[in-house]
Amino acid sequence: MESTDLRYRPVAVRNPLIAGQIFSHHLLYKRHVTCYPIHFNKYNINMKIRTFQTDDTAAVIQLWQACGLTTATNDPLRDIERKLLVDADLFLVGEKDGRIVATVMGGYEGHRGWLNYLAVAPELRRQGYGQAIVHAIEQMLTAKGAPKINLQVRTSNQTVIEFYQTLGYHIDNVVSLGKRLVQDNKGESDG
Repeated sequence: MESTDLRYRPVAVRNPLIAGQIFSHHLLYKRHVTCYPIHFNKYNINMKIRTFQTDDTAAVIQLWQACGLTTATNDPLRDIERKLLVDADLFLVGEKDGRIVATVMGGYEGHRGWLNYLAVAPELRRQGYGQAIVHAIEQMLTAKGAPKINLQVRTSNQTVIEFYQTLGYHIDNVVSLGKRLVQDNKGESDG
């Protein structure tokens, strides 16, 4: 299986599924071929978006730690292992100059799409990397049939809430409840 290659290019992208054909403003997604040309690149960034590979594990965890996404209640290595068992194709990384600079985990259980672990290297924030990788996962979830995407953000994280609102997300009038079924770290009960 080929690796996912989502290079953002302004105006037109080459379709690897149809040799020599160029598409503008289209997403082509096929479950068994993991190359996805996608829409425009507002920021003209040079980031390759592809599916996570196990060799990425250390770099991804390091990025999550730099972004403050790891907690005492969630073991990032176990979260990665669990993700690779379910919809591994919806675990994307953004690579720039050979370095992992962005991640997002998507999920779809047949009713709603979900986003987790959106991360962008702190020094690259507000330059379009987050928008690019969110756009890519949105297109993949749409192709799988997800009618809506949900995500959770801590109420204290106003910056991230505003980021998602600029992408068209709205605060739903619901309360999020959770129950931990497996304790990743002994003695912890939240997360």
